[in-house]
Amino acid sequence: MTPAELVETLERRGLHLRVDGEDLAIRPPSALTQEDVATLKARKSEVLAFLRHRPASPVLETLAATSLYKLTKTLVVEVPGLGGPLYITPSCAEAERLRTEPKPCVALCCCRVIDMLLSGVDKAGARAALEAALLFGGDVETSTVQ
Repeated sequence: MTPAELVETLERRGLHLRVDGEDLAIRPPSALTQEDVATLKARKSEVLAFLRHRPASPVLETLAATSLYKLTKTLVVEVPGLGGPLYITPSCAEAERLRTEPKPCVALCCCRVIDMLLSGVDKAGARAALEAALLFGGDVETSTVQ
């Protein structure tokens, strides 16, 4: 199995992998089996190399093609492994409304997305921060493979 196939298999199971310096951060750690942990420890350098050079996610490609400053309608982005679309809204109130509906969803206000994009981090850091915010929104438990 290639590193890409390994990451894809884990992401299909709902795991999110990202580079954290020289470590591999994985969310949620409770979804990892002992076999997963052993495989990731043995192939850590390959997985890290793949993640560092992985093409931009569909989320980032969509955001790059959209002027968030001029957003007047909610932007719906399909995010693999999220279990539903991501909603990027023109107002914080609309994002909050969507997050608290009877059927909650992942929603971010465009100002939050712009703040993340303008934070001045490098490409890998921006990808990790944006994907973490999009997928998890707040504090979540993270497992690190060292």
